[in-house]
Amino acid sequence: MRKKSKLREKGARFAIPGEAKRKLDLQKYCGEIVRLNVETARGQRFMLLLKEWFSEARPSFIEDYLKGIEKFVKVKGKDFVFAGRVDALYGNVIIEFESNIAKKLKEAKGQLKDYAYALLNSKQADVNFLCIATDGVSFYVFVPHWADLSEPPASAEDVDLRQVDKANFLMMDANQAFFWLDRYFFRTQLLHPTTEEFVRDFGFNSPAYAFALKVLQKEWKKVESKSEFKVIFENWEKYLRIAYGTTVADTELFLRHTYLAAFAKLLAYMRLARKNAVLSASEIDDIFTGKFFQKLGILNFLEEDFLSWIAREKVREILVELTRRISTLLEKYYLEEISEDVLKSLYQELVDPQTRHDLGEFYTPDWLADSIIRHVLKSKPEASVLDPACGSGSFLYFAIRYKREKLGDSKQTSTMLRSKRFLMLRDE
Repeated sequence: MRKKSKLREKGARFAIPGEAKRKLDLQKYCGEIVRLNVETARGQRFMLLLKEWFSEARPSFIEDYLKGIEKFVKVKGKDFVFAGRVDALYGNVIIEFESNIAKKLKEAKGQLKDYAYALLNSKQADVNFLCIATDGVSFYVFVPHWADLSEPPASAEDVDLRQVDKANFLMMDANQAFFWLDRYFFRTQLLHPTTEEFVRDFGFNSPAYAFALKVLQKEWKKVESKSEFKVIFENWEKYLRIAYGTTVADTELFLRHTYLAAFAKLLAYMRLARKNAVLSASEIDDIFTGKFFQKLGILNFLEEDFLSWIAREKVREILVELTRRISTLLEKYYLEEISEDVLKSLYQELVDPQTRHDLGEFYTPDWLADSIIRHVLKSKPEASVLDPACGSGSFLYFAIRYKREKLGDSKQTSTMLRSKRFLMLRDE
């Protein structure tokens, strides 16, 4: 059962049903749908629940939903596509209904693979799809992957459905069910930026990562033989070999690091700028060259490195596309509430344990980093802090939090944290 969601009225963009109504709606829905033995009947009852909860947020969703049903009625009447924004990383959902998903999950996945393959080889190839297998009570969510994301899959068998989530409405309260549906169909409510949510949205099995890897693979193929990009990759590979004493570098790891670096820069920008709008090309350039942060007095935060290749003129278009897509997803979070080391969790998701072990990378849990900092700085919170192998910066993050807690947010604290007394030596 998923962790209980908190109803977040702050920042809600649309009126939503009251908690009491949602509770009654869910009880009625579950009581009725378990008695339906036909897939089409379950699909229609599910549509009514969406209408009851989200018609005000998306007045046109029934029309969109029915268009999706009509799209597949020639193939198999029980299935449909719920189409959202083409430029979104969520909202384009392929659903396969079964009368009993526990018994027919394998069959449902086979159908979803066929539909995903057909759509990915159609004019909708650039759309980011989610696949859901369900009987209206239990839901299994998948993201389609295949070997070379820069090209459509050659066959349905080449499509790998990676499970990213599952839910059972009989084991969820009304708030959990409401926010679960909102997450995958509408995204009308803002989310709390927890590690769990970030991994689900941006981690290895996420639509965001699938999209990013697809466009990065496609662009890297175009430029990898050009001298300036060959030098970048060779220097990155040489750096890893020297730093870790072994050869672990390959193209996919390079692209994963590129994605993580780009995501971290964009996350820092959106947290500081507090701007929920489509970013212009000049704003994107300011982010990745560090100009935006320099204007805020944050010096030496960003500079050209191996992973900045996507900011070069020859591939600038891909940076704009990638940034805009990910920013639309980050906009759905209360970023000012970040209180966890979400980048560490993403890195652990995207660089598998064996690779991290080969690289000599081991991570300190947040609770332990916080405890160590409090013990070390207890008698002298103003003391300097040095982390010579900071990784994602967990110790430094908790040191800053502890200093602000004990010393306040005075100008003196700010000056100290930005001076040489607070040191960070990066190990990357």
